[in-house]
Amino acid sequence: MLKRLISILLCCVLVLGMAACGSSTAPPESTGSLSPSDANRGDTSTLEGWGEVIKSKSNGKRIMVAMASHPSTEAFKTMADEFSKLTGIEVTWDIVEETNLKSKQLLDNQGAGN
Repeated sequence: MLKRLISILLCCVLVLGMAACGSSTAPPESTGSLSPSDANRGDTSTLEGWGEVIKSKSNGKRIMVAMASHPSTEAFKTMADEFSKLTGIEVTWDIVEETNLKSKQLLDNQGAGN
């Protein structure tokens, strides 16, 4: 159970970290960090409590995760539904061959600055 919890938390941190580096078509509503008042709205000492705080801020948002085709990518994909259920954030996947991934990410980020 503890191993599964750690895996889910790691996935959440990774996906949210990628989302912070990505672009959005909507203007940002907040800095994305938890303020002391957010922590008071839910018990963030549990995974479910943390999920409720994130869901209250990000429910309905969508993030795109671009990763290389790899067994670890498949492992993350299996946890995406649980992450979405916990946070209300929909995860879409862009699986690219490793040799093309860096170029695609650079091009995507250059287009986001326009």
